[in-house]
Amino acid sequence: MCSKAILGVDPSSPYINIHLHPIAFAGWIGMLVTALNLMPMGQLDGGHIIYAISPDKHAGINLGLRWGVNTISVDSFDHIEKMFSYSEQLVQKENLASSGDTIVVVAGLPIGFKGNTNLIRVITIN
Repeated sequence: MCSKAILGVDPSSPYINIHLHPIAFAGWIGMLVTALNLMPMGQLDGGHIIYAISPDKHAGINLGLRWGVNTISVDSFDHIEKMFSYSEQLVQKENLASSGDTIVVVAGLPIGFKGNTNLIRVITIN
């Protein structure tokens, strides 16, 4: 369709070959990858929904707008193990995961400092 509009040729014709310069092809790939990166992550995860818990309202809004993450607002935690325990209980209470499911919890240490995401724990729900 674009080749008919731009070049004035029908690409389905057996007599027409359109040769694309390697730089033009690289540009096309770059635009495709950029378009995929602009999609929220929650749309590409195979139907699973990503949830976050955060005491910071603005961080929750940011996660939702940038990555399609559903944020649950909570009070701040004073110990990381309490956060992991709360996360496991929350997904069971809200029927987001059932026994045998695996959840991934990502956090930042030390607790309370913004911009740290340096801890990941994989938890199997009992």
